[in-house]
Amino acid sequence: EVIRNNGGMVDKFIGDAAMAVYGLDGSDAHEDAVRSALEIFEGLEKLNQELAAKERPVLHNGIGIHCGPVVAGNIGSEERLEYTVIGDAVNTAARLEGLTKMLPSKLAISSDVHAFLSRDIGKQLVYLDDYDLKGKSDKMSVYGLKN
Repeated sequence: EVIRNNGGMVDKFIGDAAMAVYGLDGSDAHEDAVRSALEIFEGLEKLNQELAAKERPVLHNGIGIHCGPVVAGNIGSEERLEYTVIGDAVNTAARLEGLTKMLPSKLAISSDVHAFLSRDIGKQLVYLDDYDLKGKSDKMSVYGLKN
């Protein structure tokens, strides 16, 4: 719901992960994606308070956000056709999400996305460091939430 309300589309669920796409309708994908992430974290915080009150284990998540060209459309065969997006930008976002397991932030945003953010959104983020990502020859500057 948060993704849809911010102009995104849930492309697929992969195990315990979800892949969302923004900007297919011409909206401001960068702001919409980060706004969604912040709202997801707010919702998870509320859910974790409820879980803790019931003495249940709390949940943790990480979100990676990157932008770039993708191929979007129906992919597959006549037996199994699926609308999706593929490309290096998708892989990079997944690598950023994986990086959150070792970061001091549960949000990892590439410098490519950070460069497009408004001052209001950008002031909630901090430069974390440059990181090696699997499949990339150059390190990537990563931004995350202030602690």
